[in-house]
Amino acid sequence: MNANQILPVLVLLILLISGGYLLFQNVTPIKTPSNISANLNVENLIGFNPPLGNPDAPVKIIEFSDFQCPFCRKLHFESFKKIKEEYIDKGLVVFYYRDFAFLGPESVQASLASKCAREQNKFWEYVDILFKNQAGENVGGFSKENLIKFAEELNLDKEKFEKCLNEGKYMSEIQQDLQAAQKLGVRGTPYLIINNDIVEGAYPYDYIKAIIEKYIKK
Repeated sequence: MNANQILPVLVLLILLISGGYLLFQNVTPIKTPSNISANLNVENLIGFNPPLGNPDAPVKIIEFSDFQCPFCRKLHFESFKKIKEEYIDKGLVVFYYRDFAFLGPESVQASLASKCAREQNKFWEYVDILFKNQAGENVGGFSKENLIKFAEELNLDKEKFEKCLNEGKYMSEIQQDLQAAQKLGVRGTPYLIINNDIVEGAYPYDYIKAIIEKYIKK
């Protein structure tokens, strides 16, 4: 099965697993903090993408995200940026990105493209470019042509990158992330797991910082 055949099947699976309502409900609101404590085995939830930071850091953050989600973009350029400067770069936090690509075909294609960039050791750089170029849901912002253009901006091997896209090489990873999110009860994005705390929504840095500090002080 090639990428053109896999993509519609995966999008249909996303609709079925999410119950269909997610596409019409936007992302999790951020008005009211909703962190809950859970008994989680974080090591089993890190997924396939490379860690950002020291894997042995005392605090592990796992984000389920969609590249078309505006709240995910907000989190990436606001709270996440400060978390990186204050904790990730100092070896206190390690950050993992997982796909919950539920907003349509371009979400799936963007997730696939990020993994193709991963092949050339540019995963996190490509993540930045995707969020910078977010243009709305399924309006062509993450067309194949644009995804290839982003790869060229990072000086990736265009032929290798395009081959990876065309083959749909990592579609199974995207599906496995989706299924993992379903088991956790993910209702929208962004969805953060911070050690044993779950945070639903793009909350301000100070709110997330308080949870990080709680675990650092233990």
